[in-house]
Amino acid sequence: MLIGVTGANGFVGKAICLDLLKRGFKVRAFLRASSRLGLPSSERLECFFISNFLDSTAWRSGLNGINVLIHCAAKTSEGNSDNSGEELDFKKTNVHVTELIGRE
Repeated sequence: MLIGVTGANGFVGKAICLDLLKRGFKVRAFLRASSRLGLPSSERLECFFISNFLDSTAWRSGLNGINVLIHCAAKTSEGNSDNSGEELDFKKTNVHVTELIGRE
């Protein structure tokens, strides 16, 4: 069984990946293209880097062959809380990406 985990370098996503690998599952870790892998090397671990989370073609390719997807990717903080576009940015990152993945 191949399990995909979005947000694999985040606090929750990384813990889930480590637990799945420990239990013997194959894991496809979805990461931002700018991320460094924060997980130990394993023959059961595949990394899939995405440069644009709003690109359905990238998701389609990465989701191919996955039996289960655990979606942990989310924007959780903003550098400047006075930013008026912050709510829109959070919605685009968290809601729209989740909808996009669900359609694929």
